[in-house]
Amino acid sequence: MSSGKNPLMLMMALTMPGAAHALGLGDIHVDSALNERLVAQIDIVGATALELTDLRASVANRETFLRYGVDRPAFLTSAVFTVTQDSQGRPVLSVRSSEAFNEPVVNFLVDLQWRNGELVRQYTLLLDPAEFAAKTRAVDAKRAAEAAKVATVAAPAISSPTVSLPAGTAPAVSSPTVSAPTV
Repeated sequence: MSSGKNPLMLMMALTMPGAAHALGLGDIHVDSALNERLVAQIDIVGATALELTDLRASVANRETFLRYGVDRPAFLTSAVFTVTQDSQGRPVLSVRSSEAFNEPVVNFLVDLQWRNGELVRQYTLLLDPAEFAAKTRAVDAKRAAEAAKVATVAAPAISSPTVSLPAGTAPAVSSPTVSAPTV
């Protein structure tokens, strides 16, 4: 067996390509409440443009649910998945249902398939009643607006004082003053 860096470099080179372009599913963002049709987006991570055109997603079949030990509620059959983009232009899996989700806690499996593989990921949703969800969304919107307002406040302005000197007098060196914006 050879000693040195070559075996280590070979091992690293063989493992890196698979990890560099690993397609996956990220967080789910739910925009609906209990007893409403499901409206959600699931982040798609690590996908190439070619993989995005080839993606197919659905609720996993009954056998997969049994294998994972998860109950499959009947209302999941109405869920439809579409590859699209979110408001920032990032790829997401849009999830919509034609039937209302009437369980406050929903466990479901997403089966994602593409040319080079398949991925099954479990999601657990906690659906709040509509009144509570509306209040939560309003608070979240207010927080987002406040965060955006804070982000747009200009950095502190640095200014040099203006001094009038009599003719023939050398200016004194002083440090600039910093004035913070008023909030």
